[in-house]
Amino acid sequence: MPSTYEPIATRTADGSTAFFDFSSIPQIYTDLILVIGGSTGDSAPFIRLNSDTSKIYSSTRLRGDGSSSSSGRRVRADGSPNDTRLEVGLGSSNEIVTNTFHLMNYTSTTTNKTVLCRANQASSAVHFSVGLYGSNSAINAIRVGNTNSNALSSGTVISIYGIKAA
Repeated sequence: MPSTYEPIATRTADGSTAFFDFSSIPQIYTDLILVIGGSTGDSAPFIRLNSDTSKIYSSTRLRGDGSSSSSGRRVRADGSPNDTRLEVGLGSSNEIVTNTFHLMNYTSTTTNKTVLCRANQASSAVHFSVGLYGSNSAINAIRVGNTNSNALSSGTVISIYGIKAA
């Protein structure tokens, strides 16, 4: 990792846990980087911020596989947030996928939070998403799981890094 990234926490799935909670995230960095390396099982990863289950999450995704592309949004018909978590990554039960989430300005108490995610599936796809957490609360906890609520695949590594101010 770059020298501006400071490790905060790492967890490794043993195949029996459906999610990991990271709490008491220090409020001393400019941004957070969350990396999921491995397989999240048969579905894409999700993140929930601050244990907030309100319908204030929304996302837009782009995906390409070399011969076709697709896009989609997870919002209400009027464009307002409609999810209880961010489902912005890419999953596969038979291939390793790396999902990298960038949580920008996570300590702000005056703005909603934007989350960028890039996912790479070596043999088949590249996926890019942007998510919005419609809260002004500073992020101090993150739950990571997969969208089908099944156990994360054994060996999946989830790490959080803080980006130090330049």
